[in-house]
Amino acid sequence: MKKVIKTMMMLFVASTFVLTSCTDDEDVKDVELTMIPAATSGTHFVSDTLKITLNAKGNADNKLKSIKITKAIAGQAGVITMYENTKLSGTDFIYNLKDTFESGEVGVNTYTITLTGEKGNAQTKTYTANVRAIGLIEATGSAVTMFGQTSASETPKFMSFASFSTYTLEQATATSNDALKKSIDMAYIYDAPGSRRHSFFSLDDAVMYTFWTGLSSFWTSADNKRITGFHKAVGEGNRFATISASGSDVDLLKYSDGKTFSKSVTDLKKNDLVLFKTTEGKLGLIVINEINGTSASSSTIVFDGMVQK
Repeated sequence: MKKVIKTMMMLFVASTFVLTSCTDDEDVKDVELTMIPAATSGTHFVSDTLKITLNAKGNADNKLKSIKITKAIAGQAGVITMYENTKLSGTDFIYNLKDTFESGEVGVNTYTITLTGEKGNAQTKTYTANVRAIGLIEATGSAVTMFGQTSASETPKFMSFASFSTYTLEQATATSNDALKKSIDMAYIYDAPGSRRHSFFSLDDAVMYTFWTGLSSFWTSADNKRITGFHKAVGEGNRFATISASGSDVDLLKYSDGKTFSKSVTDLKKNDLVLFKTTEGKLGLIVINEINGTSASSSTIVFDGMVQK
């Protein structure tokens, strides 16, 4: 009987030890990984240097073991580059991640940071860098004037953003609308009364079709979609000079981030800024310098513009 009791006591002690050990493991606090700044994504340009401070922390029961950083480079599907793989010890470690983007990294680049401790769960953070190439911009050089839809026939009413060339109605409709279909991006109209005074329209906007009824067969064709949209910023014309000053499209691309586009911008005023996007994916800006006239026959709009080359 004594042997049975002794055996049972030994099993009880052993089971208590096992349970205590499991509890201790479960109570271990995981290591901590913090990114500064905390953003998980951002837009960058070729030659920019990404800088992120990684703050790794362990604790008395769970020392740091390793930190690993991998990089998935844009355009290299399935290829993961080892950026850093360092053994650690102790409870505190700071790593300064610095990486300068090259021309071959245009697109989405993803960094994955994994911190492990001697115990517990590993901690993982990711950062997505959308890298853009730096291009040039082409400006109008001199201000452009466009006229209302019922003004004199020799006045320009249409524009191509490829060269900021303007077209009269007769030029636009010559040779069965060939020039209009291939070249023209935008039309200027004055529609009064109402909110569409001094307006820019893309050529696939349904409202546009009502202003030149003689061209209704053209306006409904499938090849009149050269502008994907406009965005109007009221009274922000002072930005134009700042964005165009560098001669590159960096500030233009930054300004366009997060903007929504529509097929028209209406009721334009002096000093309004108009952002536009072409079907080729090029971005541009127009700054309104002057607004004149109060009818479709007398109205004019004067502006400067820029577009990505």
